Amino acid sequence: MELELKDSEFREIRDLLRDVSGIDLGPSKKMLVRGRLWRELGRLGLERFSDYVRLVKDDSSGHLLRNMIDLLTTNYTSFFREGSHFEYLQREYLPSFCGRRFRAWSAGCSSGEEAYCLAISLREAMCGLDQMDARILATDISSRVLRVAREGSYSRHRMEPVSAQLREKYFYRSERDGEVFYTAKPSLTSLVTFRQLNLMDPWPMKGPFDVVMCRNVLIYFNGATRKELLDRFLDILQYGGLLIVGHSEGFTECRTHVRQIAPSIYQKH
Repeated sequence: MELELKDSEFREIRDLLRDVSGIDLGPSKKMLVRGRLWRELGRLGLERFSDYVRLVKDDSSGHLLRNMIDLLTTNYTSFFREGSHFEYLQREYLPSFCGRRFRAWSAGCSSGEEAYCLAISLREAMCGLDQMDARILATDISSRVLRVAREGSYSRHRMEPVSAQLREKYFYRSERDGEVFYTAKPSLTSLVTFRQLNLMDPWPMKGPFDVVMCRNVLIYFNGATRKELLDRFLDILQYGGLLIVGHSEGFTECRTHVRQIAPSIYQKH
């Protein structure tokens, strides 16, 4: 049965998502919301989106709300997406940390590719890494994609951006049901800790971080929320640390004590 999503129902869902996560869906996302939620209504035996919103709000366990966030958040990513960021880190920034404490945060890590690419960059750029105090925190609001990230296993298609040399060095190759998969080795997984985190909530970690990567996430927030998040990222960054955003994301809302040192890479000073 074709379920209609009324404008008033869409506004209710949009307001609930924004209030909980800060994500601001514009009017053009109405059909996306309907397309992603109608199966959930069917699973729950509901015929109206208004009944679904009421059920989500009344669910004291928060389980339905978490499911709604999982269904409505976009989690597209890929290995070495916007690869110039990793090239800059390996060539210009990471080698200076050999023998020193290093902390990085992948904020909005999705299914883990960004965090593992950052771990590869550390392995490739830093000498004596196993004797260093080096850690990567990777967080996302979606429990669904975090399960994939923690497993660290990716199909051959998703691994195409990774060179054969790096695949052999940092991933185990296996076959399941006739399909080839690559699973991250301990040399990567030992560096990364995955945690669920809503960026709008208080952050339990204190930092300071040497690198914060929040790429292609800020575009889902309105201007005021972007400014708030950018300021919070800078507060948790070490002086001289890097804040890396997506190539399509502006930096106009941010305070002035940063300087751009490469495309969409900013240094706190």
